[in-house]
Amino acid sequence: MDCSTSNFFEITLQNGIDTRLEASNIENGQTVTVKVTNNTTAAGTLSYGANLDFANGTPFVVTSATSAVDIITFVSFDSKLYGTGLTNFS
Repeated sequence: MDCSTSNFFEITLQNGIDTRLEASNIENGQTVTVKVTNNTTAAGTLSYGANLDFANGTPFVVTSATSAVDIITFVSFDSKLYGTGLTNFS
């Protein structure tokens, strides 16, 4: 995600594959929202770059059901994005 281009991103996970989410050009005070949709065949997974942090050091795990929709919201106070997520909007 190039955070200088938008505050909203959408990802569709690939069939049974891990997708790595990386962020660049993070601005202090920025809020970034990511809509993650799992594919319709076999659930994919999401992993995170070093500048994406979550509470207690535990990465957000996307819903493993096919076609599931999750929302991850990040805020920045420095060169990192601090995230939390909501699961299974499908």
